[in-house]
Parts: sequence; structure tokens; C-alpha cells
Amino acid sequence: MRVLAVAMLGLLLVWGRPALGEELMLAEPPPESFTGYGWTFLLLSVATLGYAVQARSDSQDSLSKADESYAQYQAAGTANDATEYRIATNSYLKDARGDEKRANAAFYLGVLFALTSYYSFFPEQAPDSPFVIGLNGVIIRHRF
Repeated sequence: MRVLAVAMLGLLLVWGRPALGEELMLAEPPPESFTGYGWTFLLLSVATLGYAVQARSDSQDSLSKADESYAQYQAAGTANDATEYRIATNSYLKDARGDEKRANAAFYLGVLFALTSYYSFFPEQAPDSPFVIGLNGVIIRHRF
């Protein structure tokens, strides 16, 4: 019984270990595909840039209304009319500033999403940086 156990153990050590090692050495992991991320960030980029264009247009409309309201303020005949036009002018200017801030933020996000999309489609062209975007999220590598 001992001889059989020793013989089986010997066979496993001789033939089993190289086969396991060989299998591990030859098996390459499949390449990771980030095209799903690429399409997602491309759509996000298009959406945010579209929103930036719309916010910029709204800002320009508010500025036009503020100019009209200011012209009416200058031509107002009574103090009450002047006060109403001044308040309307300030309101339009505040709306224009808010729309401009949203347009700028959306533009910067759109550019960031576009860069992320590009490097998701072509990860081999990404610059060597400590940040790695993978399936587990964003990983920060430290090199010593």
C-alpha cells in the first residue's frame, strides 16, 4: 500500500507539476476591452457639449433681454417704471451669468469625457501616468 502511494506521489510530482506550470505559463489572459467605456464617455461628451451650446445660447438671449430692459430703463418716464426696468435688467444679467457658468462647466466636462473616451478606444496611446483606469475603477500606482 505504501509503495503504491509513493509511486502515485512520484508520478504526480514528475508529470503533474510541469503540466500545471506549463498550463499557467502558456495561458495568456484575454485582452481587456474598454470600448464599452469609450462609447459611454463618447455619448456623455456629446450630451454635455450639447448642453454647453444650449446654455451659451440661453446666456446670449438673457444678455439681449438685459440690453433691451436697460434701454427701457434709460427711457423710463416715471420712477416706478425705472425701478421695474432696473430690477428686470439685474435679473436678466444674473440669469446670463448663471447660464455662462453652466456652459463653461459643461464644456470642460465634455472635453474631459472626450479625452476619456479617446483613451478608452485606444488605451495603448495613453500617456504613462500613475492613474490606471480599469474594470475595478481608477487605480493610483506609486513608483519608487
